[in-house]
Amino acid sequence: MRRPVALLLPWCLVACGDLDVRSVREPQVVPAQLAGEWLGTWQSANQTASGAVVVRVQEFAGEPVVRIEFQNPCLEPRAYELVMTAATIELRAEGQAVLAATVRADRSMDGIYQCEAESGTWTATWQRDLPTLVDLGGDWSGSLAVAGQPTRPIDLVLEQGVQDGSLVLEGLLDLGDLWPSLLPVRGSVFFREGGFEVVLATSAGSTPGLFLAGVGDRDPLQVETGFLQTIGSPVLPFQNGVFQIFWQGP
Repeated sequence: MRRPVALLLPWCLVACGDLDVRSVREPQVVPAQLAGEWLGTWQSANQTASGAVVVRVQEFAGEPVVRIEFQNPCLEPRAYELVMTAATIELRAEGQAVLAATVRADRSMDGIYQCEAESGTWTATWQRDLPTLVDLGGDWSGSLAVAGQPTRPIDLVLEQGVQDGSLVLEGLLDLGDLWPSLLPVRGSVFFREGGFEVVLATSAGSTPGLFLAGVGDRDPLQVETGFLQTIGSPVLPFQNGVFQIFWQGP
């Protein structure tokens, strides 16, 4: 079964070598043979240049979560298309394969890449299963500490989903007596062994502008130490704070 998924590659990510594969169409089931982390290298056919390749394939709520790091500057920022089967993976531009690989029975990949500037080959080998993608959706409660001020309670309601092939978080932040209304926030989460990293921010132009980032634990589900920073005009009586939030339930 083949089902194409359109992809976007932001310029900043391509420049850093991280393609950050993004699907923007209907979901597709991740083939069991592809799930996990793959590590390998690419080799240019026209020169001695080479580099690293990392492919991570997961699934959340029946949708693929895919990330490809391909440290080659020839790939341009544009809309791409991902096609996965049990034995192949392809990244396409206007119907032409930019990256393509065949999955072998020994869980290795042999592939090619090509663009106007150059072409070459790449290989990768399956390394490990990736951590389970935990659902952070639900109610969170905690506290915000600011230097020289009393600690205040905060609350957060989150919903987790997949958009453009990446895990996204959306929700409402309640700063209690610091702000009279709920603040919409949006961000992302990256899961690692034993925990996760989360980043949230209010939308551009929102007042107050806030950026939140923290490292969390899976069991119990919590962000024990997070950092909050105000963005733009100072409408709150501080610029930086430290927060803790604990998952209360769905």
